[in-house]
Amino acid sequence: MQMKNKIFTLFLCSGFLFFNACTEEDDPSTDLSVSQTVSSETPVVGKDVTFTITVQNSGPSEATGVTVTDNIPAGYTLVSATPSVGTWAGTTWTIGKLASGASATLTIIAKVNAAGPYVHAVTIAGTETDPMAGNNTASKTPVPVVKINYVSNVKPLLVASCTPCHLTGGANPNKWDDYAQTKAKIASILDRVQRAPGSSGFMPKVGTQLTAAQINTLKQWVTDGLLEN
Repeated sequence: MQMKNKIFTLFLCSGFLFFNACTEEDDPSTDLSVSQTVSSETPVVGKDVTFTITVQNSGPSEATGVTVTDNIPAGYTLVSATPSVGTWAGTTWTIGKLASGASATLTIIAKVNAAGPYVHAVTIAGTETDPMAGNNTASKTPVPVVKINYVSNVKPLLVASCTPCHLTGGANPNKWDDYAQTKAKIASILDRVQRAPGSSGFMPKVGTQLTAAQINTLKQWVTDGLLEN
C-alpha cells in the first residue's frame, strides 16, 4: 500500500511539472521596451535633426511580430529612416523576431519645419504578452529655434538697400549679393550703416537707409554664427 502511494504521488508530481512546462511554453512573455535620443534639444528651423530609437527585448522569451510605430508629426519632414534590422515603410518599423536580450536601432533624420507640433513619439508592440507595458512608448519634444541666415534674411535686405553699387555688375568691388564677401566685410557694413546720413562713409550712398530692425537683423546674423542658409 505504501509503495502504491509513492507511485501515485510521483505520478501527480510529474503531471504537475508537465502541466507547468506546457503552460510556460504555450504562454510566452517578453518585456519589450523602446527609448530614444535626439541630436539637439534646440534644433534650428530649416536644418536636420536626428532621432535615434533603440528597442530592447528583456525576455524571457523571444519576441515575434515586433513593430515600432513612428507617426512623425507635422513639425518635421522625413529625410531618411535607417533601421539596423528589419524594414521601414510609411510610419512603421517592422522588426519581426527579436531574441531575448537583443536590441536594435532606428535612425530617423528629419528637417525641422517652421511650425509644429514637435512631439516625436514612438511605440513598440509584439505578439507575446508584455508584463511591463509602461516602457513601450518614448517621446522627445525638441524646442526649435530660428536663426538668421544670409540667403533668407541678409541678402534680400542688402540687395534692396544697396542697389546698384554693391551688386554684381555694380561699380563697387565689394559685392553684397555674394555670401563670402558679405561675411568677410560684415563688421565694416555694420559700422557704415549706423553712421549719420550724409557723413563720411555712410552706407548706403544710394538707396534706402536701413531701419533699426534691419540693422538688428545684421547684428543677429553675426550672433547666430554668420550662417549661409
